[in-house]
Amino acid sequence: APNPTRMTKNSSLINPSAIRHNATFNLLIGGKGIVDTGTKLLISVVISAIGMGYIVYGRKQMKASALVAGIALCIYPYFIHILLLNLLAGLAIMAAPFFIHD
Repeated sequence: APNPTRMTKNSSLINPSAIRHNATFNLLIGGKGIVDTGTKLLISVVISAIGMGYIVYGRKQMKASALVAGIALCIYPYFIHILLLNLLAGLAIMAAPFFIHD
């Protein structure tokens, strides 16, 4: 008889918590079939819209850090396709103007 506690290739079929863990992990790292193209596109558009806000603010207030952060927010989603890295990079770029004073 097979040992149900032993991790095998098909262990996710036996262990429901493994299914939840794998789905969550795949969602965060952008695994195939979990995060569809529409979700990635929506996140990229929202981040780019925030970037446009930073650009407008940077130009009106003459703040180079906000302007550069806005440009970076508009460009970087084209190069980072993993959801977790995309969100972390966006948060880091959004926070940068608050720590870099012009």
